[in-house]
Amino acid sequence: MSATRTFLRRELRALPRYVARHGTPEGPKDEEGPSGMHVLPNPFLPRKNSKSGRWAPPKYSLRQQADIIKQAKLDGSLHLLPPSVKLPNPALFTPARLQEAEEAKAECLRAKMRQSNQEAIAKVKADVKKRGKKRAKVQDASPEANTVTQPLTVETATPPVNASGPTIDAISTPVAASSVPPEAAPESSAVPTESFPASEQTPPQWPESVLSIAGINLQKVSARSQVFFQWDRRPAERVLPGADIGTRLYAKKRQMFKGSKLERTREHRAWRTWVLLRDMRKRIRRYRTHYAHKKPNPLKPTRTTQKKLPY
Repeated sequence: MSATRTFLRRELRALPRYVARHGTPEGPKDEEGPSGMHVLPNPFLPRKNSKSGRWAPPKYSLRQQADIIKQAKLDGSLHLLPPSVKLPNPALFTPARLQEAEEAKAECLRAKMRQSNQEAIAKVKADVKKRGKKRAKVQDASPEANTVTQPLTVETATPPVNASGPTIDAISTPVAASSVPPEAAPESSAVPTESFPASEQTPPQWPESVLSIAGINLQKVSARSQVFFQWDRRPAERVLPGADIGTRLYAKKRQMFKGSKLERTREHRAWRTWVLLRDMRKRIRRYRTHYAHKKPNPLKPTRTTQKKLPY
């Protein structure tokens, strides 16, 4: 049994105990799935206790989550795992989308090989044409050409098989074992590996051996109907500044390095100089009028001279 199915069985066995303690989990409000969808608690995210207000850590640590994702990647069942910090959008790894990506990648590779093959054929043809012109010039310059005129026959050589790439017949064959024939390849050559619209994200369909443990009566479900599961919560999307241009280390940082002291104090010195020049006239006027009130008045009696010196 694969590690992904073991993980799903463990979570389905723990669902009744979770419902008895915390109630039935509710799915995300922004996502609407098909009717009859079952919602499961996400064990990869922390949970807040509604009574105490405290946050409980996730059921699986980040190291355990990384191990589960690694094993699911080997099995090709990443789309069955709940969304987490390590795997924000598992719906991008469904088998159908992975097959589309492989087909588009194979078609892109075939187009590149076809273009290189055409360039090789054009190069060989130009070389043959150039050799034919040289041969014609040699025949015109020879003395026999003045007496006997022979028609010039140029044999167009076909490019060798291993001259500068595979032939067109070799390109039409599948590139890899995982690729598909050219008839089933998509028209677009772009590889959809980044993002998909939210409307296309469908919940995963789980195996019957797993669904039987959850208490679902599979006999009541018709053969053409499908049973879907949905996780109750998703991790918040983190926008890393500078990740789109590859400067996450320097993005949103005011100063990366310390620099010299002149550079660090330049802004403060500029501000202080501006303040001093702004109040210069006021400061000079206050200095010149500081001792004006201390001059003796001749109409008043003389004061006794102080014994201490003025310094």
